[in-house]
Amino acid sequence: MSKFNPFAGGPAYVVALKNALEGQTNNFCEPPRAGGKKQTSIRLDDHISLQIDAISKATGWNQNQILSTFVQHGLFNLYQITDDAVVKKLILDINLNLENMNFANEAKKVISAFIALLSRRNEEIDDWECACLDDAISALREGLPKYALICAQQAMTEKNEQSRDKNYLDIIPKKTKSLEQLKREFEEII
Repeated sequence: MSKFNPFAGGPAYVVALKNALEGQTNNFCEPPRAGGKKQTSIRLDDHISLQIDAISKATGWNQNQILSTFVQHGLFNLYQITDDAVVKKLILDINLNLENMNFANEAKKVISAFIALLSRRNEEIDDWECACLDDAISALREGLPKYALICAQQAMTEKNEQSRDKNYLDIIPKKTKSLEQLKREFEEII
């Protein structure tokens, strides 16, 4: 039996579903959050599909909330009987993926805001902005979200803060892309 279970101590939505089915409105019967960015399509046999429909009709919960409850309960059960080392490795991988998703989302926000700012400006994009923005977009495309965020933040550096060393500005590649090209490349990956 595993002692490490990431679903332990969280809301027991299967209990909430049971309470909702039994009409125990005085007890916990709130459904889980059923939103998210990832959408998955599954095929269910008629027997399971009819049960989910009947539960939905009886509780007022939508199918997504019911399936989410089943998945969470199933993961809790799986982690209860799986070796701790295996569960910890899975959770480490999941946390790393979540961290990368957060970096990617933050980088996208910064890039989007900077492109909007540059679009409102009455002057052309300079070499520094172009190089940093191009690097940020390329890093996102290559699956390097942390580096993308660093480059995006660097792109917004004030001219007087970019570097005190004049030779430093000489190593920035000369602008090879227009703001519109960078904007199109960014829109392709989001």
